Amino acid sequence: MPHTITLPMIPAGHLAHDSFGGDATVFVTEFLTTEDGNDFVSRAEGVSTVFGPALHAHRVPPSQVDHFLAVVRPDREATVYCNELQFHCVAKRRVVRDVGARAGDPISANDIADLDQVVPVHADGTPVVIPPDCGLALIFSHRWRKGLYYDYSVLRHDSGPRATDLPRLFAHLFNRLIFQEMYALSEGQWRRLLAWGWFPFIGLSHEDRTRLLHFAGSDSEPQGLLAGVCQRFAQHLGDRLACWRRNDLLNAHMEFLVRAHERFEAGDYLSSVSLLLPRIEGVLRTLFMDENPGQPAGQGTMVSNLVENQYAHSLLLPNRFEEYLRRVYFRAFDQAAGDLGLSRNSHGHGVSRAEEYDFVRATVGFLTLDQIYYYLTD
Repeated sequence: MPHTITLPMIPAGHLAHDSFGGDATVFVTEFLTTEDGNDFVSRAEGVSTVFGPALHAHRVPPSQVDHFLAVVRPDREATVYCNELQFHCVAKRRVVRDVGARAGDPISANDIADLDQVVPVHADGTPVVIPPDCGLALIFSHRWRKGLYYDYSVLRHDSGPRATDLPRLFAHLFNRLIFQEMYALSEGQWRRLLAWGWFPFIGLSHEDRTRLLHFAGSDSEPQGLLAGVCQRFAQHLGDRLACWRRNDLLNAHMEFLVRAHERFEAGDYLSSVSLLLPRIEGVLRTLFMDENPGQPAGQGTMVSNLVENQYAHSLLLPNRFEEYLRRVYFRAFDQAAGDLGLSRNSHGHGVSRAEEYDFVRATVGFLTLDQIYYYLTD
């Protein structure tokens, strides 16, 4: 059962750093995970201190807190839940094979393409109500990792009610905890991925995405890793095409995609890539023209149109994918300088090099279409 307590004062936030007089920076809202080390511990200790009476009433020591939610009203009354809630998630399922899922089937990180909403609910299934003028502190867990989020900003006298969509925000927080390596992608790792012509595609298994991002943090040559990643994805490529058929936009290109798959299976990667590269643009172009009739479809506008309605913090990394499409798929070439790396542009202008039409580049073409598939299935 939740416990209701009256706080001695309205929580204002947490100090950003030690203060020995003078000005002090206070965070009124913040998200941390166990990866943040002592910062996470200090905030968790602060939450424990503020809501200590309720934790004591629950008889749950800090080491056994799996999840915790405190809803703080402006009159200093707080309702505290500890290890008694469930979290209902609305997820975009990562489909490996063209088979359905049944209620009660177990899922793992490999089954999630994105989390759209997360709602805390009581044991009877009714949602926990968090009014827009109430502060909150949330602790939640995934295996050995924990996340902590608090927002006391709406409790300030000069603040209006919260405008944030909390189920969408909670989904983002859960994504960041479960798939921490995706959101911890550094600029150095990202530059290396682009140099390889790669992206942390959602079509890869969670383990292969983790390997890819870890490898991008080193200076090692990636060829062996990329070949293995591609081989594992290619095992279910026929099933992926079957899934794409359910989308009208991709299904309109299916005769070309099936032939590209046939040539791929035959080891004819030059033909496979030659079929795939223009079809990727064809999907982007058709989507743009359907949604923007009468407007010119440039490469930049087609890419922006694909991602503009995606939630910025989605696990699909829309901002990063836009950059990938611009800098890798639509990469410019300079024939005079001998810069003829394989892209839609170098291929379309007939100046690309045949040796670049290999197994890995063909697989990346299918992975790119697969990533687009998840953008088309909101």
